[in-house]
This record gives sequence, C-alpha cells and structure tokens, in this order.
Amino acid sequence: MDAPFSQEAKKRFHINNFDLIRLFAALQVVHVHLITILGVPITDVHRVFFKFLGFFPGVPIFFFISGFLITRSWVVSKGLRDFFKKRALRIFPALVFSVVLAIGLVIVSGYYVSAGMNLADLLVIFISKVTFFQFYNLESLRGYGDGVLNGSLWTITVELQFYLLTPLLFILIHYFRRGLSFNVFLIGVFIVFYLVSIYVKYYFFVGDESLIEKLTKVSFIPWFYMFLLGALFQLNFEFFYKLLSGKFFLVLLAYVGAAAFPVFFLNGGSSSFGNLMNPVLFPLLAMLVFSAAYTSVNLSDRLLRGNDISYGAYIYHMPFINWLIYNSYSPSYIVGFYLLLFVVVFSILSWVLLEKPFLKLK
Repeated sequence: MDAPFSQEAKKRFHINNFDLIRLFAALQVVHVHLITILGVPITDVHRVFFKFLGFFPGVPIFFFISGFLITRSWVVSKGLRDFFKKRALRIFPALVFSVVLAIGLVIVSGYYVSAGMNLADLLVIFISKVTFFQFYNLESLRGYGDGVLNGSLWTITVELQFYLLTPLLFILIHYFRRGLSFNVFLIGVFIVFYLVSIYVKYYFFVGDESLIEKLTKVSFIPWFYMFLLGALFQLNFEFFYKLLSGKFFLVLLAYVGAAAFPVFFLNGGSSSFGNLMNPVLFPLLAMLVFSAAYTSVNLSDRLLRGNDISYGAYIYHMPFINWLIYNSYSPSYIVGFYLLLFVVVFSILSWVLLEKPFLKLK
C-alpha cells in the first residue's frame, strides 16, 4: 500500500476518543428506540433535542469507525487467521450472550408457552443469530415486544460482511490496480459504491418491503461506502490528522449548518438522517467523527478508563425493551431513565466479565 505510517503517526493513531464516540453512537440508537419502540413520551423541548440528536445517527457513525479501525487491523495483522481471530474474539462472545439473554427473557416472560413455541424454534433462532443470519426472525415471535427477538442485530450481519470483504478488497486492489496507486484505486471503488448507495436510497428502496428490498438492506451494498470512507481516512491518516485534529467545534459548526439546510429549506429532514442518511451529508459527518476522535485526545481515557461498553449497550438494550413491552410496562420517563441506566451498568459488567477477558486472547 502507499504512504506507510511514520512512527509519529503510529503513536497519534492509537491515542483517540473512538471508545467515547462509539458509546455516544450506541446511546443515540438506544435513545431512538426508547422513544420510537418503547414509546416513552417526550415534551416539546425533548422533541427538539431528539431531532437535533438525529443529526448524528449512530449506525452510520459505527460503520465509518468500523472502516477506519478494521482496515487498520487488517494492515497490522499477521495474516487471515490472525485477522479473523481478532474479529471473532471481539464480536462473538457478547453476541452469543445477548442471544441467550433475549431467548431467556422470552421464556421467563411466558410468551414461549403462550405462543406454542418449542425447542426446535429456539434452536433455529439461536443458530441464526450467532452465525451470519442475525436479520432472520421467526413468525412465532411477531407477538413479542416489537415483533423481533433483537432488531439491533441486523447490523452485525453487515459488520460480518465487512470483515469478509476487508481482506478480499485489499487483495483485489493490490492485484488489479495495474500501475495506479493503491489510494487512487480505493478512491475509485469508494466512488462506485457511493453512487450505488445514492441509487439504492432514492430509486431502489420504494418502501414496498419486498424480500429483495429487505435482503438488500441487510447486505453490505447500501453501507459499504461508509466503511470505505473510513478505510480512506485510515490510509490517509496523516493528511486528515493535520486537516481536522483539534478542530472539533469548528467542524461541528460546519456540519450542523449543512445538516440543518435540508431540514429548514428543502423539507428533507425525514429522509436526510437515520441509518440511510443523505449520502451528501455523510462525508461531513465522517469528518466530524474523525475530528472528535483527535481533539482533546485523552478525553475518552479520562472518562471511560479504557472501558469500551458501546458494543454491549448496542446489543443488550432491545431484549430488555421487548420484555418491557410484552409485560405492558408504562413507557414513562422514569421507566426510560432506569432502563438506560440499567443497560449502561449491564454493559459495564459484560465488558469486565465477558468481553475484556476474551479480548486478552488476541
């Protein structure tokens, strides 16, 4: 590859706020689900905050950071086995536990018996959720919670595709670039998938929820440009570091101004954000995320002390939301607040007792 890291860049690369940013992204998703799925009522003031927070959608932030960090993991890995071992140790221990937790809550709630489910149903849903088919759901679960065992897990399917595509992408670019620099060829691949994402968002997804549309949404196709942009930031780290480090508030002001434009002047607020955010705005969001990661670079360590609880917060909150919905808990502010607090504490325990010990095996 072109432009290898200098020793100074290697030091700078690892001192960042990505753990804190991922926690923000996870809690943004939790906040959205508390309101839109659990049904926590909001005041007019909260509604303004909710819309503003929507400028920073958690899933696109995750995919950009994933591209930035996973491609670096591939670059420094000793080979395919080493790369996939590290990825598996990060993703699967908590994933398996979250599936066991969700199934356990279905059983404890009494829905398992009332819906006439059997052990074969549990085995099918367990295998699908801990392999490659996290988007799969049993029809017999449609009456439980929001109708899906854990709706947040669809992104794991996409993430696993990113893991498989990363070495393939680098190997293919290295083989086919034919005199072009690695960087230029990767930019070309990014542009292709960027244009594909625009077509998919505005011309392919028509809201008919057909099987092909559902499968496309859980494929890498609509999201790969987000991942590739993260890869480009990683491969050109020194350039973007000089451009954006220490400038978070300036970049934030620029991004909010750009994000507010379609909301107030083009009536495009509803389609500009969310998971399939406006592709024009996404590169600006990526710049903001990078700038946040490399501004006041010790902030994450000071606040989190090296604890990365974002993954746990993301994958654990929906099983508890579904349990509350099925048991008809009143979706009040108090319930929402205590659930959020509980998810954070639960994620800390998961990190300390489960995720961190497995990561030591890398």
